[in-house]
Amino acid sequence: DEGLVLLDTRAASERILFEAMMRQIAEGNAPSQRLLIPALVDIPSREHAWVVDHLEDLRVAGFFLEPFGGTTLKIEALPAWAAQKEPGRLLHEVTAMLRAAGRLPHGRDVHEAVARSVSRLAASKDFPGDEIRAGKLLDELLGCDLPYASPSGRPTMIQFSFAELDRKFGRGG
Repeated sequence: DEGLVLLDTRAASERILFEAMMRQIAEGNAPSQRLLIPALVDIPSREHAWVVDHLEDLRVAGFFLEPFGGTTLKIEALPAWAAQKEPGRLLHEVTAMLRAAGRLPHGRDVHEAVARSVSRLAASKDFPGDEIRAGKLLDELLGCDLPYASPSGRPTMIQFSFAELDRKFGRGG
């Protein structure tokens, strides 16, 4: 009734996934998807050292990994939200995002950082213009604790009042 609201469906999906994942991590039961065939991934030694130091934190977030000799890891399961991703690439992207943040977190911070990166990587890029799906997404988003921003701080929606739209179209008085 007050104007026009534009929804960024990807940012909204990220927020919804992030909050769901954080709830599940807090409860100690983030869903995982076991891989049919475990993936062996060789990663750089600095990244490997961080992953090995945080195996339990990553397990709580849905990654089931174990050292497999040298700098190789065996990935047995991934967070359910990201199960369709290539395992080695997902693990590398998650650790790269954590490193890009300028610090390697510990404890609850690592859970939040992993949830943030997984939600970003898992959020759908393609969102069909289906009105029913959009309504469901909006309902889920408005049920979030922080519905107006993605986990990285981007707005999920932007509102333009009718007065502002009138001014932009040269109709203001």
